[in-house]
Amino acid sequence: MGAELPQGRLLKTLLSQPRVTQLNLAWHVLTTQQQPVVISGPVGIGKTTFLQTLANLPDLPAQCCLLEADHQDRLEALQGRLLRVLEKRAGDQPFPGLTAYFEQLARQQQNIIVLIDNAGVFRPGLIDALNLWASEFASLRLVYAMSQDDAALKLHTDPNLEACRFIDIPPLSAREIRDFLIAQSALPNIPVSFQDIDDDLVRQLFEDSSGVPGRISLLFPALNQTPKQQLNTLYVLTLVVLILVLVTYLVFHVGSQQLHQPEAQAPTVLSSSPVVVAESESKPVQAPPPASKVQEQPAALSEPVVAPPPASKVQEQPAALSEPVVAPAATDNTKAELSEPLATPVAEPVVAKPADAAEQWLQHLPDNHYTVQLMVLTYPGADWQLRERYPELKNALYQLKSRSAEQYYIVYGDFADYEQAKAKVVTLPDKLKNAWVRNSARLKTDLGWR
Repeated sequence: MGAELPQGRLLKTLLSQPRVTQLNLAWHVLTTQQQPVVISGPVGIGKTTFLQTLANLPDLPAQCCLLEADHQDRLEALQGRLLRVLEKRAGDQPFPGLTAYFEQLARQQQNIIVLIDNAGVFRPGLIDALNLWASEFASLRLVYAMSQDDAALKLHTDPNLEACRFIDIPPLSAREIRDFLIAQSALPNIPVSFQDIDDDLVRQLFEDSSGVPGRISLLFPALNQTPKQQLNTLYVLTLVVLILVLVTYLVFHVGSQQLHQPEAQAPTVLSSSPVVVAESESKPVQAPPPASKVQEQPAALSEPVVAPPPASKVQEQPAALSEPVVAPAATDNTKAELSEPLATPVAEPVVAKPADAAEQWLQHLPDNHYTVQLMVLTYPGADWQLRERYPELKNALYQLKSRSAEQYYIVYGDFADYEQAKAKVVTLPDKLKNAWVRNSARLKTDLGWR
């Protein structure tokens, strides 16, 4: 069956001949055996593209249904989603139900392939339940896509996963990265030209990405943008600029009106004031009382007059003034006491305290150092499982929460250079040897800490 697949188009989609070979293998297993298949590889390797390519192959002798896994899924919920997809395909024709439909396909010697992307988020035991359900129908084939990290953990919660056929998607080699960049450089609005592609660029991309296309796309975000997406981005930027100009105009226009508003209301405010200097000058009848009257009625003047009382009065009534006066007359000792509480609220929000020991460790890791990224998961708690299973790693194993996505990075160790970190990967347990050497500064950026 593999020789009948359109190899040229597949090579353009999957980027390398070894990846096309793995697609041929998956297609052969699905068309000749009932064994479930697991498509695995690190995050960004292209598992979703692999499933979409498999589902859209021309002249398929089997139907394909592509579903996206959800962490809240149960067996009944997945069966319901599959039923709705098949009913929609049937159109106006009555659909007999899943069991009757699968039996009908078996009598006609036809198959249906259900491809489930991101199956690593399934709750424990669901994959075993799906495999048991699929074993009841000769026409039903199941394909799961998950990262190698998720697969390693699922083997503890879903033991029957070992009965599946695992097909790993290989990373790109340095030469294949060069070919990929050359093909992309011919497209418009791509931030790399043919002249920029040299051995140094290819080697740097290969080291930073480990040949994973998704990581290469992070280094060159525009490589994944179609011309339509790039045009949409231009429209959005233009719209944002116009909105900013409009907001700026409104702020200045309204602000200038507010500045002129008090001048128009000034006569009204002055006329309503009980004591005004200008009013006393224009009306000599309301001249201030003699000094003798002021001395006789100090209490009456204390309320409307805001000016502080004479120094002699302050000394006679220190207790009465202590409540309304927040800051007493400043002496050298008083200024020293006030400086500490005033500085505390200003400094507190500036310094960001680390959420836990793992964040504190990474924040203090120099930007030119390296660490080993063991896995990336969409749920927390895998670090303690690894500590129990590999106690030799527990003293330098950390779980880091991404601030830009619901992802948890499991990393190990602090290494002064790339070669030391790479040498440590060789000594890791076999199930962890797909680890990725990460630069500290780049890891902090990916985590959304910068």
